[in-house]
Amino acid sequence: MRIGKVTSHELAQFIEERRILRSPPWLWRFGFAGGCVLAAFLLRYELAPMLGQRVPLAFFTPAALVAAWYGGVSAGLFALFLGLLLGDYFFLPPVHGFGVLNSMDVTAIITYACTALIGVGVIENLHRARHQIDLISKAAERLQKEMTERARAEDSLRQSEARFRLLMDEAKDYALFMLDQEGKIIEWNAGAQRMKGYTAEQILGQHFSQFYPPEDIALHRPENALAKAEAEGRFEDEGWLMRRDGSRFWANAVITALHDKSGKLVCFSKLVRDATERRRAEEESRKREARFRELADAMPQIVWSTRSNGEVDYVNRKWFEYTGLTAEQTYISQGWTGNVHPEDKELLVQVVHKALKTNAPFQLEKRIRSVTGEYRWHLSRGVPVKDEAGQVVRWFATSTDIEDQKRIEHDLERAREQLAHLAHDLEIRVVERTAKLGESIRSLEGVLYHVAHDLRAPLRAMEGFTQLLLETNAPRFDEAGKDYAWRIISAANRMDQLIKDLLVYGRLTHMEAVCRKVDLETEVDRVLVELESEIKFRRAEVKVYRPLPQAWANSTIINQILSNLVSNALKFIKAGSVPHIEIGGRLENRKVRFWVKDDGIGIDDLYQQQIFRVFERLHDGEGYLGTGIGLAIVRKGAERMGGTVGVESRPGEGSLFWVELPGSSQTK
Repeated sequence: MRIGKVTSHELAQFIEERRILRSPPWLWRFGFAGGCVLAAFLLRYELAPMLGQRVPLAFFTPAALVAAWYGGVSAGLFALFLGLLLGDYFFLPPVHGFGVLNSMDVTAIITYACTALIGVGVIENLHRARHQIDLISKAAERLQKEMTERARAEDSLRQSEARFRLLMDEAKDYALFMLDQEGKIIEWNAGAQRMKGYTAEQILGQHFSQFYPPEDIALHRPENALAKAEAEGRFEDEGWLMRRDGSRFWANAVITALHDKSGKLVCFSKLVRDATERRRAEEESRKREARFRELADAMPQIVWSTRSNGEVDYVNRKWFEYTGLTAEQTYISQGWTGNVHPEDKELLVQVVHKALKTNAPFQLEKRIRSVTGEYRWHLSRGVPVKDEAGQVVRWFATSTDIEDQKRIEHDLERAREQLAHLAHDLEIRVVERTAKLGESIRSLEGVLYHVAHDLRAPLRAMEGFTQLLLETNAPRFDEAGKDYAWRIISAANRMDQLIKDLLVYGRLTHMEAVCRKVDLETEVDRVLVELESEIKFRRAEVKVYRPLPQAWANSTIINQILSNLVSNALKFIKAGSVPHIEIGGRLENRKVRFWVKDDGIGIDDLYQQQIFRVFERLHDGEGYLGTGIGLAIVRKGAERMGGTVGVESRPGEGSLFWVELPGSSQTK
């Protein structure tokens, strides 16, 4: 609050408020302006036979000035514009229409507008000057009265401040400070500086909430204290407060709301007393006993404590439930040791004696007799409780029942021995059965080979005799007969190829895949030579990205994989197109990945896993020959070498088949 001073902003605000209060409502102002224009129009309209088209707008100028004088500048401008519309429509040619036909009419309009605008402006300035003179006079009277009242208040405030300053300086054993209405510190005494660690220069202007811990700030405790003090006049509370160094102290605080003579809140005073020592004395014993006992009684273990000399002074409820002893039997003459197994007492004495001597934590396993007479194993752990000087004042210990754990360990040991014996027997059986299985597989492969050979012999005979028939008896066959013969030959060839692919797949499943360093570039060149005639026949373009890395693989299987992938790339192409094939590879994270990419018909996402299964064909009867085993051979071969396969493809955009194998630096 400024005493005896009024800013220019306050004066301007007062004048503006008075001006707004004196301004008539807008509806009245614009209605009055319309009435003035209507009166001018009626007068000019009555004089129209006498005046003709002379001075068509002159009568509207006084109407605009009268409207501006009584209604303000907005009403004057409204009357000016309305008069211009009526004059143009009724008195300027063309009559009863808008528009200007000659320069004289333009001059009349401009003269009317300028004259009316100048008049309205002059009237508005006269109004403003008159209003300001009137309002400044009233404001001066108001300010003179206010300055007199503030001078009296200033004198009273100086006297009150002197008394307050004396009180602040004398109260050195208490923190006494003043807060403004927002809670910011405006006065600070020596006692507050000693208690909280802030000088007046450091703390003035800061919010008093910085003395509260974060949890109280989160609960809006400072704001609530001020609100209660304002509502009730006084608020007293106890709680933790913060010093400048971050330490906490327990304080009793009284906040008092101070009001002026009119009852308006001026500020707050806060008196703080350090009650830390009193609270500490009350809390220490209560916390050590009540909380410790509540926690100990709730624990499933036996909990006990001793004095610094090892004498037991507390055991929890679990001890009494387990042993059946009374408190008298437990505490008198250390009777609790009678429930320890005789064979474990000597170890117990040694461990406890050493712990008391070294003040170090201890741990031991011992058997304790239960209320039923059964001895059960317990794991006992103890730690010393030290004071601020580092001296042991008590010992805290627990005993956990580990009988079940002991039995489980014993059972596990027996089970481990039995498992080792069973594992040894199983290993022998596995070796024996593996040998038998290997022999059976070899026998089966032999049978399959002979079966395949026996199946292929009739097929070759079928193909050969049909071919011979066509060559020797061609004139006797009509076109249908020749077509049937060629179908027999084609079916025999497909059946023969299917049997060969099955034999390859079977060998891959059971053969020993010995892996070594394989140069992929060499294998790619070998496959391209093998497929050279088909590549030329289809006029395919094959691009190999060299150099290719080495892989840890089987060269025979690699050859079969590459042969199938390149053959498919040559086969599954768009009608009438020339195949474009790319072959590449790279070493990445100790893995070798090589791929074969084409621009063929592509594969839908739904079938990209299905195509690697045996006999899976997506284009039966659509002009693409095959047995449906080629990609199954690719996957099986990669798996036998410890690798994986995959495909990236979209219908109509070609496919990229990749194989990932161990790098050449790895061993089998």
